[in-house]
Amino acid sequence: IVVIFLIISRKIADPYKRAVIISRELEKKVDERTRELNEKNESIMDSIEYAKLLQESILPLEEELNAVFDGYFAIWRPRDIVGGDFYSFYKTGSGYLLIVGDCTGHGVPGAFMTMAANSMIRHIIDEICNNDPARILMELNRLLKNTLKSKSRRREITDDGLSAGIIYISTDGTVLYAGAGISLYVKGRMGIETVEGERTGIGYRTTDDAYRYNNKKIMPEPGQT
Repeated sequence: IVVIFLIISRKIADPYKRAVIISRELEKKVDERTRELNEKNESIMDSIEYAKLLQESILPLEEELNAVFDGYFAIWRPRDIVGGDFYSFYKTGSGYLLIVGDCTGHGVPGAFMTMAANSMIRHIIDEICNNDPARILMELNRLLKNTLKSKSRRREITDDGLSAGIIYISTDGTVLYAGAGISLYVKGRMGIETVEGERTGIGYRTTDDAYRYNNKKIMPEPGQT
């Protein structure tokens, strides 16, 4: 009876011991993988936080806006740490340009688009045109489409682009607005007026390379916002 009991006990105990050993080995591997994932996650988050600093660097400084406007406010709250929205301010020899952009994508992809779009806008303003919002949108559409016309499969399955609105305020008081998927709201004595932008976005596959955007002239009045 004792011999039989020992044989049966060993047969029962051996699988249990093996299960315990395997479980401990698995726990050890899980702990190692968890530590590796935490390290990689920290590295990724550090990179994204640095990307946030880079993206914020393209936004205008408060000092720049305070030097021109008596009163203003700006709301910029990306859904993620970085995002696809941006606003820009440029002072030219004949006036000022205010630009608001909404790029496709959220997070890091959207942030990359904002950096690319802002770089192109700066090139257009410095080298091509700085007092014609519609012309700036047209040139941005052309440049962005040429840039995105790569042979990568991503371009075949996605449609990247942006919506944008541009206000030009000249030193003589002329105000022009052009929009691509973005409208302008003007508050005056008679209430709020909507200045519609074009419905056609910038850089998308369906947007013609030579699509013509149009300027809307706004007659400034005292107290307008």
